Amino acid sequence: MTDQERSKKSALCGLLMKEGIDGRQDEDAVARTCSLTELSVEIGRKDTLACALTWYEALEQRGIRGEEAILLDYSRANAIAGERYGTQWQWEQPTLARELFYLRRAVSHQDFSQTPDVTKCRCLNNLGSRLRVAGRVIEALEYWRRALEVQPNFGMSLCNRAIILANHAEALEDPGARVLFLWVAHREASAALAWRRF
Repeated sequence: MTDQERSKKSALCGLLMKEGIDGRQDEDAVARTCSLTELSVEIGRKDTLACALTWYEALEQRGIRGEEAILLDYSRANAIAGERYGTQWQWEQPTLARELFYLRRAVSHQDFSQTPDVTKCRCLNNLGSRLRVAGRVIEALEYWRRALEVQPNFGMSLCNRAIILANHAEALEDPGARVLFLWVAHREASAALAWRRF
């Protein structure tokens, strides 16, 4: 990202903060909160991320329902992750636990099956990624598998699985099993790269 692009995104963060979400319809307030989170994480602005987190609290009090509730939980987990990025690793990770909570709530929502496929895949993929960070790789693989059931060419889940399979291959003593795991990892990574071209 160029300095000019970063400056534009930072200015947009400032504008979103200034305008706020008070008095806005639920759908608009959710969209603005998710946009502020995405921009803040992308450029690493902790001040605007803190603002977005207060908006999530306010929107929680409104009782947002349906697809907007799922988007809020997904985006809120990303905001919490943005707080965690760049911090020193600790044994106890309360922020990671909160990320997992909101992503699990998103995928458990009664309207989850009716959301657009891309939203389902993002939620499932991110939950898998957070589980991997927590050291729960088997569970992570299950959520990536679920994302690929929704959209078989979803690149992020394919790539995440490829990385895990390649890492696991390095731990295997049997050369035949190692080759098989590496072959599957290569196939999935190649599929992920092909998906990203289009």
